[in-house]
Amino acid sequence: MILRMLKASVLSLDHAPRFVAISVASVAIWFGLVRAILRAWLCDDAFISFRYAQNFVHGLGLVFNAGERVEGYTNFLWTVWISLGLLLSFGPEKWSVFWGIVFYLGTILLLLRYHFVVRNDLKPVGFVLPLAALLASLHPDWNIFASSGLETSLFTFLLFAGFFLLVREGNSLKNILLASSLFSLAYLTRPEGALFGVIGAAFVLWTKRPRLRAFIAYCLVFGAISLTHLYWRLYYYGDIFPNTYYAKSADLAWYAQGLYYVRLYFERYWILVFSLGVIFLFFDRRRTEHQFSTLFQPSVLAFVFSTSYLLYIIRVGGDFMFARMLIPITPFLLVLVENLLFLVPRFKFQAALSVFSVICMIHTTAFFAGPIGSKGVMNEWYFYHNVGWDTQSRIKASIISQYFEGLPLKIGFFGSQARFVYYVNPAVAIECDAGLTDYFTARLPITKRGRVGHEKKAPLAYLIEAKKVNLILDERTPFRWNKQIPYVPIQIESIHGRLLHWDATLLGALKKRGAEFNDFPLELDRYIEGLESVPEQKVLRDYVRFKNFYFDFNHDPARENSIRARLSLPPTH
Repeated sequence: MILRMLKASVLSLDHAPRFVAISVASVAIWFGLVRAILRAWLCDDAFISFRYAQNFVHGLGLVFNAGERVEGYTNFLWTVWISLGLLLSFGPEKWSVFWGIVFYLGTILLLLRYHFVVRNDLKPVGFVLPLAALLASLHPDWNIFASSGLETSLFTFLLFAGFFLLVREGNSLKNILLASSLFSLAYLTRPEGALFGVIGAAFVLWTKRPRLRAFIAYCLVFGAISLTHLYWRLYYYGDIFPNTYYAKSADLAWYAQGLYYVRLYFERYWILVFSLGVIFLFFDRRRTEHQFSTLFQPSVLAFVFSTSYLLYIIRVGGDFMFARMLIPITPFLLVLVENLLFLVPRFKFQAALSVFSVICMIHTTAFFAGPIGSKGVMNEWYFYHNVGWDTQSRIKASIISQYFEGLPLKIGFFGSQARFVYYVNPAVAIECDAGLTDYFTARLPITKRGRVGHEKKAPLAYLIEAKKVNLILDERTPFRWNKQIPYVPIQIESIHGRLLHWDATLLGALKKRGAEFNDFPLELDRYIEGLESVPEQKVLRDYVRFKNFYFDFNHDPARENSIRARLSLPPTH
């Protein structure tokens, strides 16, 4: 459909400008496609959605752990779309990357369509290039987040498609309803989509005729879809906000971090700053009435979309992934930059701005020599674009799966292990350092601001007492845990971790399968033999650690009473 519309627009151009437009459009399409394919990757966070989709397809519901209704994703529609791929027997890795690139390419095509529609209307002097689409294909971070396994491409496409229908397809009620549906789907893709839907409603009330009928029709569609999903969320998960809203402390403003995040983006893509000033050109009285009527409303909507979303991003503190949260408004910023070409119809200016913009986009400088920048903002692609990372996770998972098969083991994991957890597919997996998929951790208060989205750590007592987590397959556990439980490492072939509590039955089964770990009861016997020489205060601290790890899970009065006697405590039975 988009391609047919694009072809019709191009064929209506004059011969010479048509050749230039087609050439640049072709470059934008193919260059963007090739760059997205070459930079295709999978972010670890995507595997959280993959696990939800996997459980959904297997009849367990949209849950991370069976029986725990926690909305640990912020991309409902994308997760459902991944589920469809699984139902069709497509692996979520290739399915998500493929469709991410498709939606990225769809946005570039819509940018081209916008250019040709405006061009046919204005018939500008000179060779005005489809600059927005060309810059979109050259944008390094947009090329990266075209894939990633995340919902970024889908969200961006839905927003811009809704924008295009509102500003370029007249007063047709059909297009207004379709635009409303697209903004509703954007809301289902990410909660921030509601912001664009509300602004779109105001735009319809301002520009469409008959005003009241158009506004009511728009609101009915948007409300029906959005409120239905909100009701379902409340019914299924018991909350009007996703669990991630609490995990990332979106209710707490963090303006300093948000400003830093936005500043980083505009320091790298500073050519986009010009877009925020284009609206002031309409106050120039030299603008013709035709230019004003054609470009003013689209520019206002793109400007309001961009600035409103920027204020939202600044308030919540941005994100830990550089550029990701600002990709969705980038097409609006690019449209505003391109509108400069139409507003100042001078060939020299058009050529200079176009060449300058392209050079700036090509030679933009990355801020991170490595994966981690300052203040917790990261270049995630640097970590995960290497295919070896995924291969390594699969190999480790295949090893662990053989040991875990048939055992009701509960494991804890850190954010960077989401990929590994998906492949292992344990019955229960508890995230320890963000709380995205865990109700209790997500609602913990923040005592100190840290890395965005990773400020809430699951307390060890909660992992052991409430969740009964058996082990963590990561050596990099917090050192403070050693004050609460003994450090008992476990090794499964080349994979290292630590035990969080001693379950004799499960550990016995793991040992028969070849897992290696110290015999903690035997170590207790050695400790008890030298008990008299240990200071009482140390014995007390050790006893608390032993209870957390061993005695609370194993009825062993002989060993426990030996320690309690040293502390002059009554025996336990």
